Amino acid sequence: MVERDSFGEATVLFVDDGSAFTGTFIDGLVALGWRADRPAAIREALRLAVEGSHDLVLIEWRTRTVSGAGICSALRARRPDTPIVVLTTVTDVDERVAAFGAGAADYIVKSTPVEEISRRMQTVLLRTKGSRDRYGDQAAPGEVRHGALRLDLKLQRAAIAGTSFHLTPSEVRLLARLIDGRGNFVCLHDLAYSVFEASPADVRNSIGVIVSGIRRKLRGTEVSILRKAGAYAIGPVTDCLRKNSLVNVARRI
Repeated sequence: MVERDSFGEATVLFVDDGSAFTGTFIDGLVALGWRADRPAAIREALRLAVEGSHDLVLIEWRTRTVSGAGICSALRARRPDTPIVVLTTVTDVDERVAAFGAGAADYIVKSTPVEEISRRMQTVLLRTKGSRDRYGDQAAPGEVRHGALRLDLKLQRAAIAGTSFHLTPSEVRLLARLIDGRGNFVCLHDLAYSVFEASPADVRNSIGVIVSGIRRKLRGTEVSILRKAGAYAIGPVTDCLRKNSLVNVARRI
């Protein structure tokens, strides 16, 4: 449950078009301490999503009347700082990547236990709060920063020292997670589930390719990505060079 001294009673809105799952799920969230709303009509839910003041919005990726991408687009335009979590039965990897590209903060399959869903929702809120606390007015809505590096989550672009470059949805998601790590190493297991919601064994190579792509785009700037024992961190190039040297020395001993 979200710590009340950090968020009070966190509010969540569930946007879906109704199923046997919904009532039981909402009851489970309430039992865990959330203030959860799920309007009977999806039009009302969509109106509240863009006009309301909920701390977090849960959406079904595929509904009979509107796509998850459409919901994300409307929310990003009207409430760019409100985190979106996709809760769905769709397990296709391409759909997950599309959801992250549309601005979702997490993608969770409905068969996941409600306790784990609650924990992951809490993590999303903690990350959102941490980003606001760290950057305050320095970061624009929908933007996170690491030093001079600015990452625009909506436009899927990064900028540093006057240079701007486009990122793929997976690159945006992975880089945002590393920025959330505040310079600490993020393990492969964490990246696998937060970027792809897949096992590390299934996406190990893909993560390596994504990291290589980000490194190429950051080449010549003051920021880079460091790899150590299967974990990754973002930091100044000087730190990365120094830490890589220590790693190489350790390997020779």
